Amino acid sequence: MITFGYVLLGFSGTMVLGNLVGGRLFDKRKAKPLMYLGGSDMVLSLLLLTIYPQ
Repeated sequence: MITFGYVLLGFSGTMVLGNLVGGRLFDKRKAKPLMYLGGSDMVLSLLLLTIYPQ
């Protein structure tokens, strides 16, 4: 049960870092290409999870 707490803590920390990096990129660069890149990354990730559901 304690391990699950550490996993959630790590997940939350990486979410915060990812949001900070994404926000900085969104502010400094053109928004439209970043949205396309994020959308295609999401579709690729979902496709890979469908093919390899481990």
